[in-house]
Amino acid sequence: MRRTITGHGSVSFAEFSSYTKVISRVFGAFLHSLFQPPIAALTHGNVLAVVEFALLLGIALVVIVIEIF
Repeated sequence: MRRTITGHGSVSFAEFSSYTKVISRVFGAFLHSLFQPPIAALTHGNVLAVVEFALLLGIALVVIVIEIF
């Protein structure tokens, strides 16, 4: 029987620790790929970082225009 975190069996500390290490690596890689300079993201083909930069730039421009008028 394979034990999972949400299953009925108990999970040992080593299994839980390995799950959290994998999750933290995946989340860290996601954040690292998200917060890249826009030119580097374009050259590496990281579309998510480019879209995130465009959204933040658009929000900043809207806030600036609202403050001016």
